[in-house]
Amino acid sequence: MVQQSELSEPGYRSTLDNLLEGCQILDFDWKYLYLNAAAARHNRRPNSDLLGRKMADCWPGIDQTDLYRKIDLALQQREAFHQELDFHFQDGSVGWFEVRASPIPEGVFLLSIDITERIRQTNEAHRLKRLYSALSQVNQAIVRIDNRQALFDKVCETFVNDAGLKMAWIGWPDAKNERIVPAAVFGDQNGYLDAIEIRTDNSPQGSVPVSSAFKQAQPQVCNDMLAEPSLMIWREKILENGFRSKAAFPIEAGGSIGVLVAYAGEKDFFRDKEIALMSEAATDVAFALQNFSLEEERKALANAASRENRFARAMMESMPGIIYFYRKSGQFLRWNKNFELISGYSHAEIAMMHPLDFFDDADKDLMASRIAEVFEHGESAVEAPFRTKSGKKLPYYFTGQLIEFEGEQCLIGTGVDIALLKNAQNEILRLNTELEQRVTERTAELAAANRELEAFSYSVSHDLRSPLRAINGFAEIVLNKFGELLPKDGYDYLRRIRNAGHRMGELIDDLLTFSRLSRESLSHDRINMGKLAQSAIDEIAPLTQGRSVNIQLKSISEGYGDAKLLRQVWLNLIGNAVKYTRNCEHASIIIGSEEHNGATAYFIKDNGVGFNMAYASKLFGVFQRLHRDDEFEGTGVGLAIVQRVIHRHGGKVWAEAEEGKGAIFWFTLGRTEERK
Repeated sequence: MVQQSELSEPGYRSTLDNLLEGCQILDFDWKYLYLNAAAARHNRRPNSDLLGRKMADCWPGIDQTDLYRKIDLALQQREAFHQELDFHFQDGSVGWFEVRASPIPEGVFLLSIDITERIRQTNEAHRLKRLYSALSQVNQAIVRIDNRQALFDKVCETFVNDAGLKMAWIGWPDAKNERIVPAAVFGDQNGYLDAIEIRTDNSPQGSVPVSSAFKQAQPQVCNDMLAEPSLMIWREKILENGFRSKAAFPIEAGGSIGVLVAYAGEKDFFRDKEIALMSEAATDVAFALQNFSLEEERKALANAASRENRFARAMMESMPGIIYFYRKSGQFLRWNKNFELISGYSHAEIAMMHPLDFFDDADKDLMASRIAEVFEHGESAVEAPFRTKSGKKLPYYFTGQLIEFEGEQCLIGTGVDIALLKNAQNEILRLNTELEQRVTERTAELAAANRELEAFSYSVSHDLRSPLRAINGFAEIVLNKFGELLPKDGYDYLRRIRNAGHRMGELIDDLLTFSRLSRESLSHDRINMGKLAQSAIDEIAPLTQGRSVNIQLKSISEGYGDAKLLRQVWLNLIGNAVKYTRNCEHASIIIGSEEHNGATAYFIKDNGVGFNMAYASKLFGVFQRLHRDDEFEGTGVGLAIVQRVIHRHGGKVWAEAEEGKGAIFWFTLGRTEERK
């Protein structure tokens, strides 16, 4: 025990001043009487702040600690004590000390030794031991677990339960929403991850350590979360969960990057060794993920191969003919069930046979040459009788294709029973002969009918025109010579007779033209449709004199067909457009072509009177008209001629219109290949 007389001695006081251990003396009023230099270092404040002041005033809250209670026992009951304890300083730091207290006459003498580094090393060793244990369990889980989610769950659980972390989670990027989404988590007791959002963009949530680990593919450590500016947005949640340190480690696997994130409850938890161990764990998880991918690919390939084998076998068995597969030596490797059923040989018998064993001697040279052709040129085919076990010969068509199997050239092929085909071919030959005879007879009948029709057309043209010319001629003479002598009604009646005669002549001409279109042969030449349309415009031009008519001829695609007949189509359609725009102050006619359902469609568009689409079905009928004669002249045959010509070219013709707003007529010429 230190005596007062000893403290007053200069030599003893000097010894205390120079001790490495902290020396402090408190009197019975808890006031500091003495502190040496080492005590100032331990207290982390100058001795002048403490001397003469009560301990409780110098260290707020210390009177609630176990240290204070034991010093009180030493003062009141004069009991010495020896203890290791931690001391929390006002700046938040913590120190560990070995404290010995001895009663002295002045009060109590305190001797302190700073053991903070020893405790830190002990704790560090304990942390590393737990981390090593956790890493070992992670590696065992990688060996044992065969799916991604279960591994993630186990890794997070292990780092919390075995490494002493407060929380661990594994996140993976959601590229669409630019977020990192937890794939597995353990230790999130208060919903921390539900309250935060970690992003991969340039927002504030995208600059936190986890985001940086993802973007830079480098570990990111924050050993004081309460001092990290980017985490201030979640400060309340961090305090609520008791987090002080965190670290994020990238998991690089198969071209994608995830993160392993760990949280500790103490400051400065993640030092170099801890970071190295956690990085190793992330690398091991990445390696496991790559193995999972490889295993999934292997299984997918195996399943695909199995499906292909089942499909190939099903295809072979479902084929109606025979399928065979054999080596160049002639050894059969595979065949379908039909081979056995049709040949009559068993599976064991076919396995011992040569392909030529299924043919007569007379056919073996042919079959041998075709087989050799496959191995020399890659493929071949032949018709030959297939001999069954019973000796029956079946007409078959055989094919062969060269393939490589397990490094060896082999032949795969099929055999099809062509008995029905042979019978069908013979029947076709017989029918073709009969058909040719019937065509010859029918052609002769058609030729005779055409001759009769020609004779009829000539008769109509000659026999009807002669009296018609007489009627028209005499009516014209009477009107010219005796018109002034006739009463008004008589003159009008005679004029109507003459006009009707002219119209009947036009009608006879149109009917003969319509009839001739069915008999004339078609040529199939390449036609410059633009020039053909222009020639029709030039012929019709006199009909536009004295009117304001704008005819636009746009670029028109070439066509194939009979130029003479197609010129008649242009004449009729353009002529109609000129006629039915007669009442327009400024008539507009547009002629062109464009693609329509994969074919070239030619069109003539006008701004004339148009028509009601309800009557469009009558447009192309003979003698069908949608307007009265006193409105627009015509015989009702022009559009029928157009339709006949277009149909003979394999095309279509149609119209679209609206009353008072004009009409557009379309036609196609069908496909060139079909017409040829």
